[in-house]
Amino acid sequence: MTELNNIRIALLRVYSGKGVSKGITGVYTDSYGGVMKLQQTKARVVFSINVCRGPTHHSGEISGVGQIKGSHIFYKERLDPRDGDREPCEMKFTLTSGHIVNLESKNDSYYHGMRAYFDNTYFKSGRLKNPIKLEP
Repeated sequence: MTELNNIRIALLRVYSGKGVSKGITGVYTDSYGGVMKLQQTKARVVFSINVCRGPTHHSGEISGVGQIKGSHIFYKERLDPRDGDREPCEMKFTLTSGHIVNLESKNDSYYHGMRAYFDNTYFKSGRLKNPIKLEP
């Protein structure tokens, strides 16, 4: 409980956006066990999302590269033919106020446990210290 309260206190400190670095690149949190990292490179954004939800610690993680279009970042998974009939994961990141990202996704259950989820509002909480590395 102490750790969760500390996370929420940190969220309240950055809620207004004061003292938060400009631009998309950074570390974002939703204060419910979700951490998203974004790294902007021209018209693309490399992302990594890790979540751990609820008392049963259902978790999930996904990473990829999305395309910037206006105030949105769009990601659509490219499936390997060996993946069978699974629908590709799609994500829409909506950027607001320069430090808030609303994430909506579909067909993402392959990447998280039963009670975990990626959809939420994330607030920029810090600087990205290391570049995001995607798995091949």
